[in-house]
Amino acid sequence: MPDPILEEEIFTAGNLDRDCSTIGCLLYDYGEKIILSVLEDGEYAIAAGNYLWMLDSLTKHLISEEHWCWFDDFYSPDYTVSQICDKFILYIRSGPWRP
Repeated sequence: MPDPILEEEIFTAGNLDRDCSTIGCLLYDYGEKIILSVLEDGEYAIAAGNYLWMLDSLTKHLISEEHWCWFDDFYSPDYTVSQICDKFILYIRSGPWRP
């Protein structure tokens, strides 16, 4: 089930701007509050699930709202999801399950 924050607050027509930077910033805030905070609490499955929901919503809106019309070579949400993924990698490398 899609997260209402993603659908009602982030991916709205009013947030579409050049390079989709507003959406990128809002996704970063979402990532810190909804994904990284539970990752830090050791709730890895919940964090991964939230990350996948974010990617699913981003993909859906990229297609349905034609985000490609709003950027040329810099798509801000792409950098945001990459930054969040990088933080996952840090946790994987330093996590308690590591031998």
